[in-house]
Amino acid sequence: MVSIETLRNRAILLSLLIVVIGGLGWFLIVSDKDGSLFGENLRNGDLPIIDFNTLNITEDEYLYCPLEICTQSTPDGQSPIYDYNIAKLSRALFAYTDTNQAIQMRRRDLKAWQFDLSEYNQGQSFPDLITIKFIPQEPSGTTIAIYSRSVVGKGTKERHKERVERWIRFIEANL
Repeated sequence: MVSIETLRNRAILLSLLIVVIGGLGWFLIVSDKDGSLFGENLRNGDLPIIDFNTLNITEDEYLYCPLEICTQSTPDGQSPIYDYNIAKLSRALFAYTDTNQAIQMRRRDLKAWQFDLSEYNQGQSFPDLITIKFIPQEPSGTTIAIYSRSVVGKGTKERHKERVERWIRFIEANL
């Protein structure tokens, strides 16, 4: 039979072990600035950074962009200049994407106002990628560049066009 003293010593040892493991875990999380320890950078995969000025799209991708920004590829749709600042326009979009569980943020570049998102389509095993860039226009307007594409499998231009138009409708309805 185990004595009370032995149980008390084991409980103290277990408590100290939990505190040490918790402290080590906290230290590792705080010191993991680049996301390499826990695979956060792997979750993003090898997403290339999209440069809308030099972007060349394929026939099954969709590009919604002002002509003066997307100079290498002819956009499928041309974004107007909205009479709102970047913050208001981005809030209108993220009000939609943040509440839609099929859409996930993959990369944020707040300095460039460029965001990579993924969206699962019903019945599809792999998500499509969408890159959005908010572009300030003088004196106080903003325009948007949106590039929608499939990374795995074969997407259709119509599916990407429907997505971009749906996102634009939601933005405009929430301004």
